[in-house]
Amino acid sequence: MKKISSLFLLTAAISLVSAVPTFAANESSTNASPPSFDSIAPFVAGEATFPANESSANTSPSSIDSIAPFVAGESTSVVVAPVTYQFSNPINGAGQYGKITLESAGKASLYVYYNTGNGVWTSMNIHDPGTSFILLDAGQGSDSLTFYMNLGWQYKVYVFAETHTAKGYIRNYQ
Repeated sequence: MKKISSLFLLTAAISLVSAVPTFAANESSTNASPPSFDSIAPFVAGEATFPANESSANTSPSSIDSIAPFVAGESTSVVVAPVTYQFSNPINGAGQYGKITLESAGKASLYVYYNTGNGVWTSMNIHDPGTSFILLDAGQGSDSLTFYMNLGWQYKVYVFAETHTAKGYIRNYQ
């Protein structure tokens, strides 16, 4: 319970700090008052809702509206038939190490893609920290890796099954 409370407080603090530059930039008067507690209470209490694709002239990468709730414990998987590939559904990074796993009786590969919030999915590469791909040879069975998942980013896996059905997993916890 203490770990969840700490994660919630950290998320609330990041949300509030991220909102300050946007709030300051949108104010036209130097005598403007700071936001009232009533305007930020839903975020502190964890009751705020966030539309998936909100379009607004005032939306910026640092605004509160663009921050989705991030919770450790998210996972997804994808099953791929031989000689095909597929992406998994995205999950949110939780500011901690996550895990990827690939299972197959034959040759298969798994690659991690991320979205920093700009709508562009990018394959992790040599410039990103840690290893973010798994290559399986025939008969290897399965392999797993842990890698750091940034808070506020989304992640998904791309799985290619070469000779047999393959299953790829991604989760935002170890």
